[in-house]
Amino acid sequence: LFFYNSDAVYTAGLDPTFMELQDEAFFELWVDITQGRVDDPGAIIRDEFGADYVFSDLKHGNFIEDAEADPLLQEVYRDDDAVIYSVGD
Repeated sequence: LFFYNSDAVYTAGLDPTFMELQDEAFFELWVDITQGRVDDPGAIIRDEFGADYVFSDLKHGNFIEDAEADPLLQEVYRDDDAVIYSVGD
């Protein structure tokens, strides 16, 4: 994902510590979203993160529940390890 696609931008790739050091409030918002502590995360993901897609492993069950209930997030791919959502307008 990282090496062969230099056009993509990832909020947290190999180590989210870099994001935390750059902007602690932004990092905390990201953590809250990934832990399922934000209702209707789609608008925040779109507006604050500028994301067109969200990639998540399946270990973030609370986030996945929120994403599935959010009309702005549409599942476009899933396998045994991860899920990808498209972020709507």
